[in-house]
Amino acid sequence: TYTHTHTLYVAKPVVEECVEENGEEGDVYIYCNVGDRTAWKTPENAFRKHKDFQLKSIPTFFVWGTQMKLVEEQCASKNNIALVFED
Repeated sequence: TYTHTHTLYVAKPVVEECVEENGEEGDVYIYCNVGDRTAWKTPENAFRKHKDFQLKSIPTFFVWGTQMKLVEEQCASKNNIALVFED
């Protein structure tokens, strides 16, 4: 079964590798735990409700202050993550 947990474990090393290869001095990469499954599924989860995050899926990779956002399986693609760094 393909689950969000599987996607998260696949995506994390891909994202970290791309950040290492493409990030520039001064870039900040933040990895946040949104809580266990029960906490995440609660509509009151802070990452779901916060006006600047409004997360709907995990994992999510986004660039603060832009519309650039990758979700779920998109985060497991090195090509997708690398595109974020092309600007």
